[in-house]
Amino acid sequence: MDLEDGNLPQHKSINAIHIRRVEFDPNLVVTPIIPIESQPQPGWGLFPDDVKDDSVIYLEQLIADQHSFNKHM
Repeated sequence: MDLEDGNLPQHKSINAIHIRRVEFDPNLVVTPIIPIESQPQPGWGLFPDDVKDDSVIYLEQLIADQHSFNKHM
């Protein structure tokens, strides 16, 4: 996304207090609005020069397993 002014436009119904409440809510649950589907075929989107990072592989597996994330992890 290209921002002309260098920042996002103000949203009239969201203010800093709302953001702080969300940031510090230990019971906040976030669910994706776009369904997570399996890839069309094994290896799709992989590039031969990509370095395998175990932490990324682990995180991707947690997402695929529909793990419930929280801020205290």
